[in-house]
Amino acid sequence: MLRRIVWNLIPVVLVVGALQIVLVGEDGLLARHQLKKRLYTTQSKVEQASIENAMLRSRVRSLRENPAAVKRAVAKRMLAADVGSTIYRFPASSTHR
Repeated sequence: MLRRIVWNLIPVVLVVGALQIVLVGEDGLLARHQLKKRLYTTQSKVEQASIENAMLRSRVRSLRENPAAVKRAVAKRMLAADVGSTIYRFPASSTHR
């Protein structure tokens, strides 16, 4: 009787142990899923940073090569203009009545 219990119990213990290793182990499915999730999030952030870098490179190139772009940037940032120019400012949020 004891021998039958042992021979039935050993395979069950082995299967449960193997499942635990496959699912919860250091390289288990749950850990891999979390790692993939972090990877996709990081890749998304890298893509966004690449797009932003490309836009900034384009702006820097424009500012280096085009004096009019520099004047526009200064005028926008510091509200500066050439002598005799008129600056028009509008409120950020206008309401129509």
